[in-house]
Amino acid sequence: KIAPAFRATVAAQLAHFATRIDNGRCVYFSPEGTISGDGHFGRVRSGFFQLCHAAAAPPWIQSMALGYDCLAPGRLRAVIRIGEHFRADPSLDRRRFDATLRRAILALEPVTPSHLLARFLLQGPPAFTGDELGDWFVRSLAVLRARDASLDPLWSRMPAQVLAARRLRWLQRKRLVRRGNAGFHNTCPRDSAPGWRTWAGVVRYLDNNLGDLAPDLPPC
Repeated sequence: KIAPAFRATVAAQLAHFATRIDNGRCVYFSPEGTISGDGHFGRVRSGFFQLCHAAAAPPWIQSMALGYDCLAPGRLRAVIRIGEHFRADPSLDRRRFDATLRRAILALEPVTPSHLLARFLLQGPPAFTGDELGDWFVRSLAVLRARDASLDPLWSRMPAQVLAARRLRWLQRKRLVRRGNAGFHNTCPRDSAPGWRTWAGVVRYLDNNLGDLAPDLPPC
């Protein structure tokens, strides 16, 4: 019963946004339509495709992406990347249009130290040293830089070994690792569901996110 009125409301909103674009204004659109619940980039919704075809001329698109560095002391760090603008291609069908948009956003999303920490905690060895974590950071960064991946600027401001040592102290306080006689023991539950309510859930969320950004990192 409510579907016709709901669709009419959405159509009116899209027409309003198209008019604003035709008048030279900017419109912000979230392609997923929501915040990811598990860290993976979700399905691109149809609204953006419809909007680009409702405008009088193919609009310019300027993609942006956010990366979170939350496995760290202090306030939550968010790294924002803004891409080069490009014209929407009206010749693309919905599937290719969505794929183009998805690629543009994922290419921008920066890999933060928290992403690599999450991968190491979930897929790394149960016992390790700080040097081993730092060395894996170095190997992973080499792969990412060779692919010209988007990186958190913190990686260029601090040596990987120093960053690993600092983060390990914080991970101890959050009981995600435990210091032993010869190094550290990984105490992060590997079966946690992704989410933001527990640190183990945050770790799983970030690891899922990293799987979209860099599926070919070296083994931990």
